[in-house]
Amino acid sequence: MNSAGNQRQNHYEAQFSDTTNNSFHNFPETGDGNWLNSGDQITAGTPLQISLTWDRWPTTAADYDLGVYRANSSGSDDLVASSTRRQTGAEEPVEIISSTAPTDGRYYVAVRNADAPGSETLELFVVSGGPFGVQTPESSLTAPAAGRNITTVAASNWDQTETTYYSSMGPTNDGRIGVDVTGPTAVTNSVYGTYAGTSASAPHVGGVAALLTSKHPVLRGSELRTLIRHSGGASSPTLAAGYGPTNAVRAADRADKITAIGMTPSPARSKLNQTETTNVTVTVNNTRGIANYTLSVTTENASRIPIENVTTVSTPANTNTTISTNQSSATTTVTNASIGANDTVKLGTITVRGNQSGSSNLTVTVSNISTTAGYQYQPKSLTNKQTISISDQLPDITGNGLSPTDPDGDGTFEDINGDGRASISDVQALFSARSHDAVRKNPSAFDFNGDGAVSISDVQRLFVLLQR
Repeated sequence: MNSAGNQRQNHYEAQFSDTTNNSFHNFPETGDGNWLNSGDQITAGTPLQISLTWDRWPTTAADYDLGVYRANSSGSDDLVASSTRRQTGAEEPVEIISSTAPTDGRYYVAVRNADAPGSETLELFVVSGGPFGVQTPESSLTAPAAGRNITTVAASNWDQTETTYYSSMGPTNDGRIGVDVTGPTAVTNSVYGTYAGTSASAPHVGGVAALLTSKHPVLRGSELRTLIRHSGGASSPTLAAGYGPTNAVRAADRADKITAIGMTPSPARSKLNQTETTNVTVTVNNTRGIANYTLSVTTENASRIPIENVTTVSTPANTNTTISTNQSSATTTVTNASIGANDTVKLGTITVRGNQSGSSNLTVTVSNISTTAGYQYQPKSLTNKQTISISDQLPDITGNGLSPTDPDGDGTFEDINGDGRASISDVQALFSARSHDAVRKNPSAFDFNGDGAVSISDVQRLFVLLQR
């Protein structure tokens, strides 16, 4: 966070131009000099502080000199201060004057080409003794306000959207907008009384940033800057005001949305054959580190889709998982985990089995998600449903890759080996597979004697039926 500066009227920038061939830069309308204090008289003893730079960083052999002159109505003007450091290739492109006006009078600044190609872009700032007579309001930001990854605050009155006449503006020398937002100026407090300037504006915006981070300490720096920028309300930024006056309420509303998390349960397969299992992966997005959470799941029909297991991804300090006796629900509580910040993080895996044909909804809930520091994510509880269906086709029980079939459509599956016909080989297959999980969980398909269970007597009954 940095103030934009108050240099809009104290800045001049242009490519060196010497149309009179006297080695001095020609300022528009004023010739070889640029008036200080807008050309009005300056009182003796007034500080005169001016800097000159040109675009030959970091070192240069292009040599310019800077001078301050007092206008003399009779005869030549008086040079009262100068900076004539020679640039020979190892020096920075900088000249600085820090002096005082020796007498009352009108003063101006001049730039002389001491030994340079003459094509450089000159940039003048007057720190004391301004404003300039010829001004360049654009690009009047100074360091560090013009730096990258800086939230730069211009000044505007609290009831206005336009910036003040003195507030520095963009763009930066590398083409960025430069100003992000504005803050109120001409404010009053118990320490300074009433004071103005971008140095009064920036602390107000800093206060908004502090409020946002106190409510949402997980906000990243880039997110915080975006929140402050877009709280200004403008759809596109301007060189003077950026996105406009900072609005704390608007920023807080957007912060609530930015930090809101979402949850998605993703089954590896949503359609199963009977006795098959699938894993449902539970992920949470938009997190900034997780230490504690509770993962719960319920199945609408446990006889069709029972819950077999719940595992967590990380190796937390404490995990407690409980699965109900009828396998219709499960809860896992995790504390003191170490799950890093990421756009999407995996919290756990739920394993379910397809028991009987049909479908069932799985309801997955993640709640009480918090960080090591105790920050509670919002919303506090996330719920999502997934439907898993079970095929009425029985799985292969003989190992030949074919599913049992019901050739006569009576509800019992005489074609045990799935070759399309019922024969003595199916009797042998049922005898070998009578304890198979698919047979045990689908007794009605193989209950040939009608006693509600599958046993050796059903093998014998199938043999008798096939003799008819």
